[in-house]
Amino acid sequence: MNNFGGIRIPEFMGSFRQLKYLNLSCANLGGLVPHQLGNLSSLQYLDLSHYYYYYYYFYGDIDDNPSGFLIIDNAIWISRLSSLRYLNMTGVKFKEGVHWLQALNILPSVIEIHLSDCGINTTSLSLPHMNFTSLSVLDLSENSINSMIPGWLFNISSLEYLDLGFNIFLGIIPPAIKNLASLKALDLSGNYFLEGKISVELGELCTLQYLGLQYINISKNLHEFDDVFTGCIKNSLETLYMRKTQLGGYLPDWLGDFRKLKILDLSGNSISGPIPASLGRLAELVELFLEENFLKGVMSEEQFANFTKLQYLDLSQNQLILNLTSDWIPPFQLQRLYVGSCKLGPRFPAWLLMLKNITNLDMSSTEISDAIPDWFWRSFSQIWDLDISSNGITGSVPDLTDFNNLYYFNLSSNHFEGPLPKFNSSILWLLDLSNNSFSGAVHLDIGKSMPDLEYLSLSTNNLNGKIPLSSVIFDMTLLIFQKIYCWVSSLIAGTTLPLSLSWIFQATIYLEVFLHQSVHYFFLNHCI
Repeated sequence: MNNFGGIRIPEFMGSFRQLKYLNLSCANLGGLVPHQLGNLSSLQYLDLSHYYYYYYYFYGDIDDNPSGFLIIDNAIWISRLSSLRYLNMTGVKFKEGVHWLQALNILPSVIEIHLSDCGINTTSLSLPHMNFTSLSVLDLSENSINSMIPGWLFNISSLEYLDLGFNIFLGIIPPAIKNLASLKALDLSGNYFLEGKISVELGELCTLQYLGLQYINISKNLHEFDDVFTGCIKNSLETLYMRKTQLGGYLPDWLGDFRKLKILDLSGNSISGPIPASLGRLAELVELFLEENFLKGVMSEEQFANFTKLQYLDLSQNQLILNLTSDWIPPFQLQRLYVGSCKLGPRFPAWLLMLKNITNLDMSSTEISDAIPDWFWRSFSQIWDLDISSNGITGSVPDLTDFNNLYYFNLSSNHFEGPLPKFNSSILWLLDLSNNSFSGAVHLDIGKSMPDLEYLSLSTNNLNGKIPLSSVIFDMTLLIFQKIYCWVSSLIAGTTLPLSLSWIFQATIYLEVFLHQSVHYFFLNHCI
């Protein structure tokens, strides 16, 4: 990683006539790209990519250094790179009328072109002559191209990877898509104005492995696409994303025919009915996302029997009943399990003990009314996110000082009792223990043990004593408080809160404190 402080690419770099490889990516260069680079006739690999989020993470706000973007004012110089095989200009900003397509179409040997997030908003719908005879990868994603999908794309028979995601393409996915017989990956996600009609010819792409259609306004019933998805595509497809596409209807049996499918995402739609037994035939499945639908019915152990490779499972925000016995042995080793709002209780699931690799677990609102076993806390110290809120879970919570990776922890609206647990996580962001029966005092070192906390709720418990307002806690940024301007209005444990909080810095805060069943609100919102 280099940081050249937003300076321009030196013009003299165009004099290295024998140069074959030039990578200036993520180097914090800025300004106009010099046309002299077009003199590098031996160049085979050119990477000028600039990833905004990468830049922001390492260098701060782009507004502090607006020259941090590279700019192309005229792309004709690219046409002189006669040996070029790889071009990556992701994040380089193209001015209007740069003639990027005409320049690239002259290159005889180019194999990969990445022009994601370049500010392109127009493209020619046709080309009089197609010269992309070797092009295998074309990425035009995250631009603002506002047109029909251009016809010249479907004449590039060598294409294996085509990403048009997150543009403003209009119309339909045309039947000419069948011309891309070598295509392995197609991403049209985020083009909301593409019409819901999906050409039958899409199902004739017999080598397609990845299909991204999420965030498209399909607005049809999923089972009506059997003429598309029963074609030869079913023999090759490994990833299918159709999240938030306004799909309705039910889960059809033909989904079980995608024998190579590894990732299936149908979340955020209006699909109803039960999960068919045929889905259990997807033995290669690694990730299954069905959350935020209207699925209902019973899921039995038999339906999970073939999911031996499953790592991510999200069934949350449905009305499913998980009929799993306490002695069930899961066939998989999940990393992430989300079953919030499904019926899992009343017993706490003993089979969780078998899932040693869990990092994210959501069992909120699952009708569990049981004591949480001791083995749970001993076995899941590696967990990142835990949400078992809105159940009837009883028992106490031990100190969790060895849960060092904890980021999100929500036990609210249960029947936990005993003292508040201690934590020791430098990355813990949210802690919600509200609406329980915890008792005793708030730990004096709470600020030290969770320095990055941004949300804390201890409301509606049986806590007593004083909020620890010692200078030690304040020096540790007072629990969760960062970036302050302030409005404080409360009395806590009979003590007036100090209004001089200039020592607090970096964040917006909302802290609820309920003591002795009396409500006190402590607002810190951009305080000075």
